[in-house]
Amino acid sequence: MDNGIYGLVNEPMNLVLTVLPTIIFVVAMSDVIHLVSKFLEELRLGNSKDQAIKTAYKEVGIATLLTSLTTAIWFLTLLTVTMKPVKIFGIYTALGVMFAFVLAYTLLPALLVLVKPPKLSSKPIVQNYWYKVLHMCFRYVMAKRKQVMLIFIGLIIVVGVGVSKVETNYFLLEDLKKDNEMRSQFDYFDTEYMGLRPFELVVEVIGSSKKITDFGVIKQMAKIDSFLISDYGLTQTFSLVSILKIANRSEHGGQNKYYALPSERKSTKMLKKIQKFDKTNQLAMLVDSTAVFGRMSSTLGDIGKYKVDEKNSRLYEFIDNHIDENLVKIHLTGTGHLLDENMSSLAKNLVFGWLSLFY
Repeated sequence: MDNGIYGLVNEPMNLVLTVLPTIIFVVAMSDVIHLVSKFLEELRLGNSKDQAIKTAYKEVGIATLLTSLTTAIWFLTLLTVTMKPVKIFGIYTALGVMFAFVLAYTLLPALLVLVKPPKLSSKPIVQNYWYKVLHMCFRYVMAKRKQVMLIFIGLIIVVGVGVSKVETNYFLLEDLKKDNEMRSQFDYFDTEYMGLRPFELVVEVIGSSKKITDFGVIKQMAKIDSFLISDYGLTQTFSLVSILKIANRSEHGGQNKYYALPSERKSTKMLKKIQKFDKTNQLAMLVDSTAVFGRMSSTLGDIGKYKVDEKNSRLYEFIDNHIDENLVKIHLTGTGHLLDENMSSLAKNLVFGWLSLFY
């Protein structure tokens, strides 16, 4: 049925929507269980089947309606999430919850009328084990209602403090089992080579008279490049700085001691040569057409968001202390950074959506 609705509204399936049938089933069954339980209770009290159905829907119907409405509203709070698949999931789940409620009020009573009551309904309610237990609990709550309220408030405070400390950590391959063949292959490259997690950094030039190819800007990029390799943990970077270092080493017969940023005069000369012989426009991978933005890219291991956040904190601290922010601005970007931002945003929006139900 879900696939038919998606096709009717021309909505493609995605990974998030695959859990929708399970959620709708759980919500629909909860309405059915409440209504059928009340129906059986009325039968045990000696009422006729028709009267039991009327009483069940009269006394439990409003409660199930409010439950369905609040559940639908909770899922609609997912519209505050920036990820489109999650928004779509919230919309269709809310619609599915209300559709399940409609079925509980139309199809279920027809089935109760047509189906013979179970033998369990002939057993007196006072003989039920839970009847005694629940009544004993009710009497205890009424006698200790102040203590119960204080305990409830204390639990709410503990939960609130716990929610405020929620942090999101994830790994690129955490959804794959450790013995999965694909994960084994990825783990090999992640360990033996430079890692799988993308790292992207953009250097933006401040001021209309400056360009990313100016030597002053390149020197700032060289500082960042050195920090990324010595402290951040990258093996190497791909940027204008690395291109100039490679060119300088090539001019000196490939000696590693010349893998360093050349002088301003030599750097300018090398860049002109690179631009002249760059027939396939490979330099566009590092510099945009306006020469305002420069790219520094690399990869690192799948170390998790916590460790990446620690590295980024040190990077921002280094930028604040050693980079001329009147000359350049530094922006973290790329697939890895966007995944981190999306996971953090998703977790925060889910928590705020849950808290909004109490206001």
